[in-house]
Amino acid sequence: MCEIKRINNQDEFERILFVCKARSNEKGHPLLAVVHVERMRSGSRLIATDGKRLHVTEISKRITSGDYQPTVTKDAITFDKPIADINFPNWLRVIPEQTETVTKGTIDLTGTGIGKNPKLTAKLSVEFGSFVRKTGTVVNLRFIEDLTKTEWVIFTQKEKNKALVLKQKTDPDKTFAVIMPLNEAA
Repeated sequence: MCEIKRINNQDEFERILFVCKARSNEKGHPLLAVVHVERMRSGSRLIATDGKRLHVTEISKRITSGDYQPTVTKDAITFDKPIADINFPNWLRVIPEQTETVTKGTIDLTGTGIGKNPKLTAKLSVEFGSFVRKTGTVVNLRFIEDLTKTEWVIFTQKEKNKALVLKQKTDPDKTFAVIMPLNEAA
């Protein structure tokens, strides 16, 4: 069992929470409801997808490789035992190869959110509008809101309506998201 407490390591807790948000809640798709862990020399890489987005991060904590359904509370995230009989797909194939050449600027999600604070919601709305203008693409607003509260560099593909890659500006090689656009705005 591995437990990461918010109080001991706020940064790694937030990174793991970021990955957990990309899991699916739908029953019947067990591989979309797990966090896939790959052990590395310097820690662990965590990956999750709900089929419409993929979140990846690296942490210094070493967790046994496998697929987990972590328990998430406001103060801790616990990885109990890997789940047997799940064959997590090759997540690297989801990452577009040609995005690095098409940078569309940044989106600053510090001080944003959805909820009772109208200032946080207004800032998220402004940043989302900026994101749509920069990319020419509409994505699920919740996918943007679920990104950790930091600044992200936006990469697109040359063709319209293809997957977008957002890399955390402070640590682009370790924390990133792949998001599929909505087919049409509602």
